[in-house]
Order: sequence, then C-alpha cells, then structure tokens
Amino acid sequence: MSSDSKRHCCMCNTCNGKFVNIKTFRLHCKNAHDEHINNLADVQNFSDVDHLYNLQKSQEKDVYQTPLFDGSSRTIFDAIAEHMLIFSTNNGMSKAALTECLQHEKHILPQPNLLPATYKEALNIIKPLLMPIIQYKCCINDCKCFPINDDVRNCSVCNELLHYKDSNRCRKTYNYMPVVPRINRCCVPLALFTDGVNPNKNTAALKSMWPIILTWITLPQDIRYVLGPMMLLGIVPGHGRKEPKSLDPYISILVDELLVNMESKMYDSHKEAPVTVKIALLQYLCDIPAFSKLLHLSGQAALRSCVFCKEDADSPLRLDSKSFAIKSAINSTRPESFTNEEEMAARRSLTKKPNKNQKTNFQKQTGVKGIHPLTSLPYFDRLKQMQTDGMHTISDVISNILDLISGKTDTIKVRNCEKQYQRFEETWPNMKRKAPDAPCAKPSKQRKKTQLPKPKSTPH
Repeated sequence: MSSDSKRHCCMCNTCNGKFVNIKTFRLHCKNAHDEHINNLADVQNFSDVDHLYNLQKSQEKDVYQTPLFDGSSRTIFDAIAEHMLIFSTNNGMSKAALTECLQHEKHILPQPNLLPATYKEALNIIKPLLMPIIQYKCCINDCKCFPINDDVRNCSVCNELLHYKDSNRCRKTYNYMPVVPRINRCCVPLALFTDGVNPNKNTAALKSMWPIILTWITLPQDIRYVLGPMMLLGIVPGHGRKEPKSLDPYISILVDELLVNMESKMYDSHKEAPVTVKIALLQYLCDIPAFSKLLHLSGQAALRSCVFCKEDADSPLRLDSKSFAIKSAINSTRPESFTNEEEMAARRSLTKKPNKNQKTNFQKQTGVKGIHPLTSLPYFDRLKQMQTDGMHTISDVISNILDLISGKTDTIKVRNCEKQYQRFEETWPNMKRKAPDAPCAKPSKQRKKTQLPKPKSTPH
C-alpha cells in the first residue's frame, strides 16, 4: 500500500489494529462484523483518520516503550514526558533552554542512549500523540477569521490589512484546537468557560487575552473542573495591551464545528462497534462582564443589570413604604422572564435600527446588544443554560453607595434626586446660579486677543 493511500485508511480493532483502505472499508466491515454495518455512516466523520494512522504507526514500531539505553527501566516516552511537563509548567522556559536540558542529560546518561538531543527531535517523536491545531488569520479589529492558507489579504468587513505590508506574515493569528478529535478519546464536553486574563500579572495593564475552555458536565463534580479533563480550545489574542473587541469570529469557529458534528460517528473499543455520539453545548459559566461580551448582553453597571427578567428587581422590600427615601410602595406585578422568541425578536429589532443613537436607546431598554454566534445552535436557550453571577453587580452597587456616602459622587443628577426625595434642601441645584459641575465657558477668540500683552517696540 502506498504512503498516500495509507493516509486515507481506517483502523479496524476487530482485525488486530490493521488498517483497511477507505474504498473497501464498508465491504471489510460487512465481512468481519456484519451486525454493525447498519450503524456505520460517513467514514470521514468516524474518527480522526490521520491521527489514528500516526498513532498506530508509532505503536507498531514500539518506539515509546523502547528503553533509553541497555538495562534502563526508563523509556523514551517517560523521559520526553518528564521534560515536556517541566517545559509546559514553567512559562518562562524557552525551547532553547529545553534543548540544553536534553543535551545535558543525554551527555551524562550511559552511552549510547536514545534520548532526543533537541526540542524539535522530542516533538517529532510525540507528535502523533498530540491533538491537531488549526490556525486562522484574523482581523486586528476582531471582525472575522480566515483560513491561514486563504489568499485574502484584507478583512471583508472593515478592509483592514491582514498581513504586514510587503510580507506574508499575519498581523494577528488564532490557534484553534478542534473538539471532535478529543471526544474520540474521552467524554462529550458540554460547558463553556471564557474570561479575560492578564498574563503579565500587572494590575495596571488591561486584560490582553481571552482563553476559551470546555469541560464535561457528565463528569463527577470533584474532577469536572480539574485542569486535566478541561479542554483549551484557543486563546483569543488581544491587540497590544487591549483586549479583543469581539469574541464572535472565534466563537463562530466552535459553533461551526458543533453544527457539523452534532451526531459524530466514532468507534467504541469496548463494544468493538461504531457508535453515534451526540455533542451539545448546554451550559455557560462566566462572570457578568464575560457574559456581556459572549452573549451580547448589558453589563452589570447598565440600567438593566438583570438580564433574566423584564423588571429591574423582585423583592418584598419593594412594598416597604417606610424604610426608603421615596416613602411609597412599588405595586407592580411580579417580574416575568423573557422567552427565547421575545429575546430573539429584540435582538433582530436592534440590528434593524437605522442609526447608533436608536440602537443605544433600544439597548438600554431591552439589555441586548444584537445577535451572537451561539444563537445558531438549535438547542440554545440562554435563560436555562446561562448561570447567574451577581458579584460584579453587588460590587458596583456597594461602590456607588460608598461614593454617595463619602461625597465622592456629586453631580446634578444626585442633587436632583435629593430634591425629588425632598431632603437636604441645601444641596438642591439652584437654576439661577451656575451648577457646581457645569463646564466653564471657553473664552472667545476676541477676549484672548485683548488679554495678550502688547509686544515691546525695539529701538532702531
């Protein structure tokens, strides 16, 4: 069998791990295990063929179980795994430093030995075990992502250059790690995490990247959020010290993969038969600023800080007519939740507004900022899948109250509010005199000219 045909083969565990050409795979399955042929669908969706081929090829050579040297109980795989663990857990370690460590250990080990001498050699040995990575070139304004081999050089949305001038080097790239090849090894990921982080540990700098992570709801809670079972899909790059303007082009890549592989065909080695695995993203675990960016909702400091109901509050305190300054009860009915149809109608209405001012006013009323990529999932239900996180809202409310008590916040709106509550009359704004926070009038050009000193005449 040629090398080209081997790349398009499927592995049959019933036949002791041998590879069978795709053209004869169905006929082979019918002869070898006829009872499973009805469950077999598209072979391309069956598994990551190239990954299985490379893995089988490495196993046939038994390269990972080979001792480092004669009489050693330590294998090549053990040695490389130890070095790669140190390399990945020390973010300040360079590839050159790892190469020096490998060369030093190779020198002190008994000769001859099979330890790779460079980072590149070690990577080539374990490369069949690594997950595939798909690279995209993306607009610096986070408008859209394009395949790395695409000939397009300008963003189709904002016409910004994707490459540096007179160069094929991309200005901004995004590395995406597909979900389906990893599901073939483990469980189905069902929960999404994302948030802005600052890798430099500098509180003065802005969050410059957003990792996108998936985990499994079906796993027990004590191991569900452990770093090992969690899957990093990609890190959305920022622009300098600024965080990305939008997550839409990067989330769209995940949504496209989920839509294509909603029912993925895989091979169950325990049952020794093809099985259908259904994949669904059923939960979103973020804080309110991340939800605002991911699901296009108003933030915690907006007029409509609650994104679940049609009212701003629902509490027995609304009926209290003594404890609060307004001295009256709020007798409106209990708040109702938005339905998916109502929310989608509001999102579509926002996109149809003719100008930015109307969109801003509509956003303040409804709390939505338009349509996001996750709405393309047929099972998407934000109210049931989005988790409540009120810590940022509580933090903003407390900070605002403290600012009012300490007098740090003093504006016309605050003084008019005191006038509405009929208290602290000395603070009410006086319309006859200039308001304390009104901007000063700029001097006219004529006034500037009259104030300039006259130049002294120089003696002849």
